[in-house]
Amino acid sequence: MSELIAKFQALDEQAQQEVVDFVDFLLEKKGRRKPYDPEEYKRKLQSISVWSDQDIKPIEEAQQHFNNWKALEW
Repeated sequence: MSELIAKFQALDEQAQQEVVDFVDFLLEKKGRRKPYDPEEYKRKLQSISVWSDQDIKPIEEAQQHFNNWKALEW
């Protein structure tokens, strides 16, 4: 820990303020985390839409068109 303090003190005032701001950001981010809720996770997974073969077909057709394009020579 003393090494960290020595490095912090070697910084100029502006850099020290950036370090303080970053630590504040990390602490705030840590406080926002929700505990793991398996039921909530399950609900989120169930809300993901499932694509049928018919939904995917236009995408695959477009992919074929892209694959057939030839780049112009410079």
